[in-house]
Amino acid sequence: MNKHYPRWETGHQPSQWAQNLVDICNAANFRLANTSNTLTSYQINNSRPAVLDLTFFNQDQITVSNWHTHLEHKTLDDTPISYQAWPNTGTHQEYKGYNWKNTNWARVAELLPAPEEVDIQDKQDFNHLYHLILRALRISTPTRRVTKWSRPW
Repeated sequence: MNKHYPRWETGHQPSQWAQNLVDICNAANFRLANTSNTLTSYQINNSRPAVLDLTFFNQDQITVSNWHTHLEHKTLDDTPISYQAWPNTGTHQEYKGYNWKNTNWARVAELLPAPEEVDIQDKQDFNHLYHLILRALRISTPTRRVTKWSRPW
């Protein structure tokens, strides 16, 4: 959306569009998880870096902490963002995780392209390969049932 606002990037006068976004987020009780003035976008044409990637969350429903960027993994113009999030509700939801001990790694290798066939030129190539890897893992790894009685390790 490319909305600049002093709350996340000092030195900018908010446009009406940015003010509308802030008003909507405030009305929905959304908070910004970003650390103020932490750059998230580095334009390819070397124009000024900016705070463009924003992480909003509903503080009544979710707790978010440890928001930070990973400059060491920066793609062409975006910096990856990570954070921890968990629901505030006391309800227990069942999660089906992967049983990594039973992964068929030979099948994973069959589903992936050979290393010499991989040519990552841009973000789209990276995303395509990333989704190929996820698909291969999903197909080759059975799920396990995790409940509140499961061991945490």
